[in-house]
Amino acid sequence: MTARIPDVTAAFAALRRRGIVALRNAGYTQGDGWADIAEHRHRAELAGEQPRGGFFYHGQDAERARAGGVLYLAFGAFIDGPAHEAASVALGQEVAEVLRAHGFVVTWDGTADQRLAIEPVPAKEPPPPPPRILPIVRKAGTRRPG
Repeated sequence: MTARIPDVTAAFAALRRRGIVALRNAGYTQGDGWADIAEHRHRAELAGEQPRGGFFYHGQDAERARAGGVLYLAFGAFIDGPAHEAASVALGQEVAEVLRAHGFVVTWDGTADQRLAIEPVPAKEPPPPPPRILPIVRKAGTRRPG
């Protein structure tokens, strides 16, 4: 049985179906990412949708992950006031659950103050090269058996 490689596209699509604005490579910093989330939230609301929160990783996060580090993921609920922190924690739990269901190893301290972290996926080993087939070389004037 071969190990299943997590599918980030499917995981983000599942989060979007749950009413979460989920963006990959959103800007280059957290500030850029939250600006992109706000823009997508606004578009969704204009289309009559009511997204519950945002979730993303940005360009610096992607670079770190490509270099073999963890992929950090920011999240937050679209609720203002005193209920924001509890709603954000609940959103973080939901996001972590969906990511784990898609095969990711997620670490997080369960607070709104820390981003989720996806552990690096081991690089897929390349398939072995095909066997080298040597050509059959016959001397001139020899016959094939049979």
